Amino acid sequence: MISDIEGNNGLKSLGNIPDAAMYHSVRDPYSNGNPLHIAGAIRDITDERVIIEELRRSKEHLETSLGNNLPDTALYRMAYKSKDEKYHTEHVTAQWEALTGIPFEEIFENTMIFFNAVHPDDMQNLREAIIASRNGLTNLNEEIRFYKNGELSWLHVTGHPYKHNDNVIWDGMIRDISVRKMTEERLRFRKQNLLALSRRQNVLIRVLQIIQSSQSFP
Repeated sequence: MISDIEGNNGLKSLGNIPDAAMYHSVRDPYSNGNPLHIAGAIRDITDERVIIEELRRSKEHLETSLGNNLPDTALYRMAYKSKDEKYHTEHVTAQWEALTGIPFEEIFENTMIFFNAVHPDDMQNLREAIIASRNGLTNLNEEIRFYKNGELSWLHVTGHPYKHNDNVIWDGMIRDISVRKMTEERLRFRKQNLLALSRRQNVLIRVLQIIQSSQSFP
């Protein structure tokens, strides 16, 4: 223990380094009084650790505040842990349950509940996108159909991956884009109808031209 080591020459301040001191030539009480020569420095990093912790808390508070106030959007943190080779949900904001219909306690217990609610036709693309994001540390960006309490909706899933120890972490967001998708579908349907109407008009015009041509002969 540091408190068990007595310095023969005490601590000397390092004037050019704040909150730091140098020690040397100390006696170890557990070595029968034999001198143990050590040279080194001690630095008080309490203030730095306090600042880092305050920054971390401020970041989490800002993310939570933003996530709780973004319309139709939830922030999430998901981890792929190499130890069990599974995905784990570590954090979601207040809008999560309203967007997905999945209670907080259930998604924290089993992330697969979310994936099981993805439309089967979109699950393969989502799986491949997540694996590519995990392996290459590239951003995740997928639009998927999702069954929320049995009703079909559209979600836009984005995420930024990074390594932490042997795990991959995604910080991202999920946004409900059902209104936009329904609008796009209505526009697509209207465009198809207009094209079909235009084709029928062209056919009708051609038929009238043929009739008029046939009537012009005696």
